[in-house]
Formats: sequence, structure tokens, C-alpha cells
Amino acid sequence: MQLKHWCRRLLPQGLPCLDEKTKPRICSLPTKGILIVGERGTGKTSLELAIASEARVPIVNVEAQELEAGLWVGQSAANVRELFQTARDLVRKTR
Repeated sequence: MQLKHWCRRLLPQGLPCLDEKTKPRICSLPTKGILIVGERGTGKTSLELAIASEARVPIVNVEAQELEAGLWVGQSAANVRELFQTARDLVRKTR
């Protein structure tokens, strides 16, 4: 119950895109991201999957090690750019 209350405070307009006829209006608002941090096994992934499922929106889940992967200087920055481009592409597909 405490988690549900926290999510409602975090998303004061409710979860977007639940109603197809209001989808264009709600989903065209400026977007904000949610950064969930915590120790292993605390339910971060479960929380993000639940929110995305209820809101019917795509998610991008990345482990920090994935961003750091690469032998070349600048590879981490390139990985982050690619991640953000993937997220932008997902947004375009769902609108």
C-alpha cells in the first residue's frame, strides 16, 4: 500500500495513456523520466515493470555495466547516446 501511495504522488496526473481517447493529449505533454536507485533485490525492476504495464508505455532498462562496456576511449559516451536514441525511437513508435 505504501508503494502505491508513493506512485500516486510521483505521477499526480495518474498513469498516462490508460484511455485511448485521451492518449494524444496526455502523451503529448513534456515527458519526464524516473530514476529508480537502490540495492540489489529491493524491487526496482519489478516497480518499473508494474508502472510501465499499468501506463502501457515502453521502458528502457539498463545496467550500469552495459554503459561502461567498451575498450575504446569515448565508448561509454557512445553507449549512452545510443541508449537515448533507442528511448526516443520507442517514444515515436508509441505516439
